[in-house]
Amino acid sequence: MRLFTILLQRLTLGVVTIVAVSMLIFLCVSILPGDFASNILGQSATEETVAAFREVLGLDRPLVLRYWDWISQAVTGDLGYSFTAIGSQTLDTSRSVSALLGERLYNTLFLAGLAAAAAIPVAVALGVSAVIYRGGLVDRAITVCSISAISVAEFLVSSILIVYLALQFPIFHAMSYVTEDMGLWERLARCALPAFTLFIPVVGHMTRMTRASLMPILSSAYI
Repeated sequence: MRLFTILLQRLTLGVVTIVAVSMLIFLCVSILPGDFASNILGQSATEETVAAFREVLGLDRPLVLRYWDWISQAVTGDLGYSFTAIGSQTLDTSRSVSALLGERLYNTLFLAGLAAAAAIPVAVALGVSAVIYRGGLVDRAITVCSISAISVAEFLVSSILIVYLALQFPIFHAMSYVTEDMGLWERLARCALPAFTLFIPVVGHMTRMTRASLMPILSSAYI
């Protein structure tokens, strides 16, 4: 019962946090200088055209109602349309954000799964080793490496990997473009550097978490 209460509290806190952050982001976007409809239609658009476009988008409505429309549609999976993909098209013929995200969801999950499959066993092994040799040279070395992995930005890690791996060894691809007709091994080869880029900070975080979780357990009497 206590576990259920804790899970319910965490779930409620997470929902409240998401709603609060979404409200803050929506407010910040709304108060940005400039007019969205004018930027989309261009400077040659007449005031009547801009006003009609604002009405279509609902920009003429109060902020609270616009937020309610947006959050209610987002919960049902309707994320609106991508205006960066419209070009000369009209709003009705543009592609939805849900469709654009769906096309890239498989590659995202594949890349995340590849990085996690490599990072989890390595991080657990390092975390356990740090606890077993706690206070010693091994523990200190693992702690320094894990903190360094967490502190370095991913874009810097990827740049270093491209310079020292992709440019030196042709088996690594500096540009990882993946298509649906690629085989598994070719997909793995093209995702090697991006997965390694994600692998380094994930190992750092999970090693610290494993060490912190096991440290009090190993010092307990029943152990």
